[in-house]
Amino acid sequence: MQIRIVNTADAKAESNTLTSIASSFESIINSLSYIKNTLAEVWTSGSEIESVNSNINNCLNEYNSKIIPAIKKLANGTLAYCMATEALADNGISDMSPSKWTEANYPYNFTETSEYDSSKLDELILNFEGAPTDGNGNYKVYTDSDGSLTAGPGLHLSHYGLESEVHNGVISKEKVDAAYGQYVSEVRTSITNCLETDKYSSLNLNDAQVDSLTSLLYNTGKNPEYFLDKCVEAQNSGTSLYDYCTKYWVTDGTNTLQGLVKRRAAEAVLFEKGYDAYYEFMKTGSV
Repeated sequence: MQIRIVNTADAKAESNTLTSIASSFESIINSLSYIKNTLAEVWTSGSEIESVNSNINNCLNEYNSKIIPAIKKLANGTLAYCMATEALADNGISDMSPSKWTEANYPYNFTETSEYDSSKLDELILNFEGAPTDGNGNYKVYTDSDGSLTAGPGLHLSHYGLESEVHNGVISKEKVDAAYGQYVSEVRTSITNCLETDKYSSLNLNDAQVDSLTSLLYNTGKNPEYFLDKCVEAQNSGTSLYDYCTKYWVTDGTNTLQGLVKRRAAEAVLFEKGYDAYYEFMKTGSV
């Protein structure tokens, strides 16, 4: 059977036709059952009646367990598509299927089945690290709180032997970005590698949660096991990892920094509720 749906009216018609076919099959089943019962009354012995009964029973089982459920499921699916299409039309959308419209408007609902998108993590880190430039394709270089030469999104230049590339207080943005991309990838991979071991397999973290931990590790400089152990403790005790982080990772060692307070809160929202909630938090300060 080939179904060709051109418009909403066709979808409704196909749904009604399929439902009608299912009803027809039910009539056939009732007829077969009647024939079987009638034969049993007038022909009560012999191998012939056993063979007929066996064939009829097989037909009844096929119709009941496979054919009718499949037709009804197809009819329901067609009708559901029709209703979704009507809903789109009511909102002035006529050139896009329901699934395409949903994917375009709610892309983060599809992260589990789509290829990982690292741009969201980059944006998250840049939101909090900052990356001052001179407007000429260079990053300004500054000294971090621990005395390290730093540029771009908080990248310590000594980690990649880039100190010699600093000239007149600036460094090539292209070179720093390349090193930064490599570093973030290494941090995130260190987490995913740990999650593949038996020790942390019970955590079953999704992409948003791994991104949240990557931001946390990038900022604190800790190894992945440190915070993954905290995740396991939180899982076992029924508490939040970020109850811990927001208490102990919001200072410069002495003073509470409001920038870190907001960052930990944003990472907590991302970890516990996903990217949609994180974006809402960044816009409004609440979810």
